[in-house]
Amino acid sequence: MVPASYGLGYGYAPNGLGQPALVQGTDFKCADKAGKALPICFGIGAANHALLQQLQQKINRFSSSRQFTPLIVDGFIGPLTVAAMAKMSEISGTDTKEQIAANAPAIVAELDNIATTGGEQLAPTGTPVQPTTQTAKAAGVPAKVAEEVTVSTTAPTTADAEAAVAALPEQKSFLPWVLGGLAAVVIVGAVGYAYYRHKATQSAPAPARPAPQLLPAAPKAALGKGSKRRSKKKQTSKRRSRR
Repeated sequence: MVPASYGLGYGYAPNGLGQPALVQGTDFKCADKAGKALPICFGIGAANHALLQQLQQKINRFSSSRQFTPLIVDGFIGPLTVAAMAKMSEISGTDTKEQIAANAPAIVAELDNIATTGGEQLAPTGTPVQPTTQTAKAAGVPAKVAEEVTVSTTAPTTADAEAAVAALPEQKSFLPWVLGGLAAVVIVGAVGYAYYRHKATQSAPAPARPAPQLLPAAPKAALGKGSKRRSKKKQTSKRRSRR
């Protein structure tokens, strides 16, 4: 049965397992207030979250006989809790963290029944851990929503939890500012490079004109020895004729 501390004002609904179920969005959540899915489920209000911690304690009693690592009793239902419940094959409706959180009251009752009648050697249950931003982050909650999860799990009632979460400042994304800054850098760089190229083109000296190429002088015709002798003979004959 559901402990007496879980009373009026909570959204328990039949789950088909003989016990009332927790209602997602009313008694527990698996997403932040923006609707983004989280790797864990957590109780809304201290009483609901304490029930999830109690569930983990009940699971831990079988850690030795079923051979799994004992869970940290933080009330955050995630992959480790799902893996531990996979060892409890006789209990149905435990395939996902959402199913485990919703069926927590029935699972607690079933675990008590197995512990009483199964004859297994039971291990220590573990000590509950107070929800904090650090324990939330250790369970896989993103840092920017760890405070939201902590406020929700420690508020006295579900109504108090909803009011406390609503009062938290909105998480602002710096991505648009970063992208805008990068775009500005690219634009300024492109403009600066274009200006530099323009100035470099204007200030560059005009290319020197190539020196005119002079044609080589034609070589003089070489006179052979026969030609020189004939020239001398001609000069001698001219002299004789003058005499």
